[in-house]
Parts: sequence; C-alpha cells; structure tokens
Amino acid sequence: MFISWFLQNPILNSRITLWWQEAGELGNHLIVTSRQGIKSRLSPTLMTNFEKLPFELNSKIFLHCLPHDGRVHPNTMAAPLVLSQICSHWRAITLATPQIWSSIFFEFPHDSQYYGLSFLFGDETTPTIDRIVPLVDLWFSRSNGHPLSITIRCRQRGLRCPQGLMTVLANKSAQWQRLELMLSRMDFLELDSAPGPFTCLRSLALNINDHLPPSLTWNSDRYIRAPSLAVLRLGSSLSRTALLTGEATAPRLTALEFSTAYAALVVSVLHHLPHLQHLIVHRLHVYYPACMSKSTSPQT
Repeated sequence: MFISWFLQNPILNSRITLWWQEAGELGNHLIVTSRQGIKSRLSPTLMTNFEKLPFELNSKIFLHCLPHDGRVHPNTMAAPLVLSQICSHWRAITLATPQIWSSIFFEFPHDSQYYGLSFLFGDETTPTIDRIVPLVDLWFSRSNGHPLSITIRCRQRGLRCPQGLMTVLANKSAQWQRLELMLSRMDFLELDSAPGPFTCLRSLALNINDHLPPSLTWNSDRYIRAPSLAVLRLGSSLSRTALLTGEATAPRLTALEFSTAYAALVVSVLHHLPHLQHLIVHRLHVYYPACMSKSTSPQT
C-alpha cells in the first residue's frame, strides 16, 4: 500500500526516475573489475538518494537486477553478490530479501572453480571445487524458506557433481519449485532419495548424461504425481524407466516432453491431461532380443 502511494507521488516518482536512469547508465556504459571500481563510479548523490528510498522499493529494484529467466549464476560481478559488496546499506537490503537467494544455476565442469568468492568465507585463498557445496548451502539458507529454482547441468558424460551437493539439494526438496537437472547416473540416484511429497514443485526437467540400465528403477511416481506440477521434461533414458502413464501423470500439466516408442502411450497421456497445451514426443527405438519375434512385441 505504501509503495503504491510512493510511486504515485509525481515529485518522488520523477526523482526515482532520474536516479534509476543514472544507475542504468552506470550499468550500461561501465565495465568494472572490482568492488572499489564499482563504488568509485557511484556518485555520492546517487548513493544518498538510494538510501532515502523505502526498504521495500529498494528490495524490488534489486530483484529486477536478477536475470530475466530467473536462473541466477553466482558471480561476484553480477547480482546478487555484487549488490552485497557495494556498501553496508545495500548488503543489509540484499541479505534481508530472501527472494534474491531463491535461485541458483551451475554448469560443470566450467563452474568447478570460482574466482572472487573469498569474501563469503573469510579468506583470500583461491576457491576450489569444495567451495561450491558450502556456497549452495549458504545461498539457500538466505532464501528463508522461499520456493527454489535449481538448475544443475553436468555436460560431460558421467561427470559427477561436487561431493555433498546432492545432499544439500535433497535437504531442500520441500522448497523445490523449478528443478532442472542433467546429472550422472550416480548423482541422480543419490538425489532420488530426497523425501517427498514435492508440494511446491511446478517445473521439472530431468536428464542423465550417461547410461541408465533399463532394469534400474527410480521414484518417478513421486515426481510425476507432484500436485502442483505444470511442466515436465524427461530425457530419453528416464522416459524408458519412468512410470509415465496417463493415469499416473499430474493432471495439472500444461507442458510435457518425453520419449516413447508407443503411440498408445501418447494417446493415453492426451486423454488424461485436459490442461495440456504443449507436447513434445521424441521417438524411442525398441530393440527386440533375437528370441523374441516382432509378432510378440507390444502393440504400438
């Protein structure tokens, strides 16, 4: 209510516009390499004007500094980490805004080393891969229970995440809202032990970067039946082993991507998902043992 009145005040609104234009020009035209470099380019007037704004408005401005797709890649030269280094006032706002810390995005092996995160841990040593796990734990502790967006991509075949990372993610399963994972088989099976039900889960994308035996089972039913699930994307190896039937799929799904060799499954899914708006089906090739003729194969 107060923010609405504040923004409707023409004098204050014009001042905010000028301050924001100055801040925008700073971000668009300057490339800086250190906290001191950023602070030296922030005029005292701009800093003073920001301090006069209500906390709620500053908080909303900081939220608009995050990536538009909502996937936050930890970087000391980007929000939210850069915002927390400017001054004590900005740091207090950043730490007191849990939505800022509700998203994280990693790609391995590229993100196995991080530069410039020593201020989070109190020393100047070069961070190693072991720093990622405490970073994620600290990051999510600042989210204060808000729904989480987690994107982890391991691009190399069989590449495993830092030890302990799956445990940290599993401990936050009650907060999962968007979960996008490309993992090794071992990491995926470790995460699959996460307790359910996933009541906050709305978007799920799962893929395995190495071989998953057809005989291997996972708790697909707990994910697919998540009550709020609206978007589901399964890689080919997981599609083979998932209990993906029309009756077992979350009825609220609006988007679905999976792989199958059976047209009957596609028809069943369409029949049981009345809200489905987007469907992508990849064809799986079925290989029959020499002792099994095609006449005994499942009907498609």
